[in-house]
Amino acid sequence: MNRFLSTLSLFLTLVPTALLAQYSPPDGTALEAIFVERYYVSDTLDVTDEDGGFLDTCSVTYRVYVDLKPEYRLQAVYGNARNLLKIETETVFFNNEDRGEVSGDLIGANFLDNNTVALDSWVTMGPASNAHWGIQKTSDSDGSIVGGSNNDGGSEAIEGGLLVYNNLAAGVALTEADGLLSGVVPTITAVGLDLSVFDSSNSGSLFETMNGAWSVLEGVVGPTEDNIILIGQFTTRGQFDFQMNIQIGIPPALQCQHPDCHSTIQYVAELHPLDAVPGVENDNKFPFAGLTYVSEPLFCDFDSSVLEEDLSIDFSAFPNPTSGMVQISIDQKVGQELDLEVYDVLGNLVHSVNYGNVSNHFNAEVDLSASPAGAYTFVVRSENGARFSRIVKY
Repeated sequence: MNRFLSTLSLFLTLVPTALLAQYSPPDGTALEAIFVERYYVSDTLDVTDEDGGFLDTCSVTYRVYVDLKPEYRLQAVYGNARNLLKIETETVFFNNEDRGEVSGDLIGANFLDNNTVALDSWVTMGPASNAHWGIQKTSDSDGSIVGGSNNDGGSEAIEGGLLVYNNLAAGVALTEADGLLSGVVPTITAVGLDLSVFDSSNSGSLFETMNGAWSVLEGVVGPTEDNIILIGQFTTRGQFDFQMNIQIGIPPALQCQHPDCHSTIQYVAELHPLDAVPGVENDNKFPFAGLTYVSEPLFCDFDSSVLEEDLSIDFSAFPNPTSGMVQISIDQKVGQELDLEVYDVLGNLVHSVNYGNVSNHFNAEVDLSASPAGAYTFVVRSENGARFSRIVKY
């Protein structure tokens, strides 16, 4: 027996540890969430600036974040032959002509208070400037350097500065928090990508690739203990959507030692059939619903004159307040096609209908019985502008 144990001990000493280790698949829950933050909504003051180029009213600046478990590192946002990477708008992306860049790490921190530089569209792996990380505004407690009195007012030197519009759909105002955290930031590397759609001298509506990535070679963890990492900022008016795929690095302490063990995990918008075949080769690939996104319609406060009023239309909604049913009354001087849209206090579209070509007097009903209590904005749109009315549902 002693001889057997001695022989076994010698065998275990000579056999590499990796051959004795048991294989275990990666943790499929390492990616906890994808967050899309409405960072800012532009108003009529912002569009007066000519230094940064044309910015449409009611344009939304979206920030996209990856939320990882502690110690996992984001390595790349990518597209390949099986997984399309696409970022798209139904209009065009806003690219600041003054100091805009294609990636967040190239934005000059000393220019963030200039005109609309802080709204530029770019990709990133954490940085929102060459000296700042991008963080959610709700996590930012050190004020703002980009909005209101900190802003230079743009080409028209607007008193009180730009980026002051406090649209509820964008959460915390940029005059209170800018989502910037000072620190040393990594360098973004683009491989096989044409990022010209985000170049300061260009404006386009579609970025896509099936053979490229933006990355940080050594991987990156978030700037706070939450390990939330900004991967892009995109400003546009109208519907915004994306389909993304990411690769993350597994912390060495959590990697198994078997030769087949993985050091990375891929999360994709849609799992390709070939990647769904069970086996060691594919068990580090996971579909994740949050990597596909389509924006909701947004309502802008018309007190800021985002749309011209169509004075040829008389429009009323009643009773106010209401328990559910709202009566619509429309009179117009000329026949034209009309649309009705109803938005909640956060700017989400809750009801829409096309009435077709309407002339003279028109009545309709909208049922808010199933909607929660709160304030709602009714907007009647024509080819010449819009009229609106606000209703409180109790």
